[in-house]
Amino acid sequence: MKMTELEKRLQEHAKIARSAVAAPFDIESEELYMSKKHYNIKAIALVAAIICIIGTTVFAAVHFLSPNEIAMKAGYEEFANVLEKDGTKLDIPPQQSGDYTIQILGITSGKNLSGFVDVDDGRSYIIGAISKTDGTKFDDYADIQMSPLVSGYEPWKVNIFTLDGGKSEFISDDNLTDYFVYECDTLEIFADRTIYISFYEGMAPSAEIFKYHTDGTIEFKDSYKGVKALFEIPLDKSKANPEKAAEYLKSLEIENHSEQETADEGQIDETTAELYITEADLDPTSKE
Repeated sequence: MKMTELEKRLQEHAKIARSAVAAPFDIESEELYMSKKHYNIKAIALVAAIICIIGTTVFAAVHFLSPNEIAMKAGYEEFANVLEKDGTKLDIPPQQSGDYTIQILGITSGKNLSGFVDVDDGRSYIIGAISKTDGTKFDDYADIQMSPLVSGYEPWKVNIFTLDGGKSEFISDDNLTDYFVYECDTLEIFADRTIYISFYEGMAPSAEIFKYHTDGTIEFKDSYKGVKALFEIPLDKSKANPEKAAEYLKSLEIENHSEQETADEGQIDETTAELYITEADLDPTSKE
């Protein structure tokens, strides 16, 4: 799939950020056996805690680690301790696409559960696993991007990049599973809307990959042929804070749309949609 110029720049940014992040483990292990990596998607900080653990489904011969085991192996000891103590199980079925089976194993929101960087506001975490549907082993990371999306906002405006996201991942001991922990600014403030967790090939979400409908719903474009999965995540609607969401998006220079306002604007021009990533976002040393 042909990359846009901005996506090429973002890919280069990810390489720079990956080498710039200080982490309590090797950025890239020379050995695939239990190798780990932790890197910025934009300007990354890690913290958390109000738990929704997702039930595990087994495909082929793969046995998944528990969410707290994943967090521990990814380097989030405090986070892992909370996952082990407090969990409400939900059942979100895995999705298969191409050669892969993609599973969400946990969703959390909160703060102050990480030793990476301290932040004042809450963060959201998505824990999961990618395996090969036929049960074969990984030679390297799956290289599949994840991004939360929010109904009522175009995917190229509200996504893992604009929400100040980051990612840690590692390959299981048997090389059968690519485990990940994604994080971003809290999604709970958007809990009155549909929250999507998307997986796809590429960098920032774009109009070449996603179709944004005038009623605010989001789906993959028929013309997109890469690996894809789109989960709808049930968050506690009582946690929604539309005022804080509007304030937060204003700080990102993103207009707060209602579904009716979005419909009134009519269909967006998908051929000219911008990715709303600033030059500052492309600099891993910059801070907002």
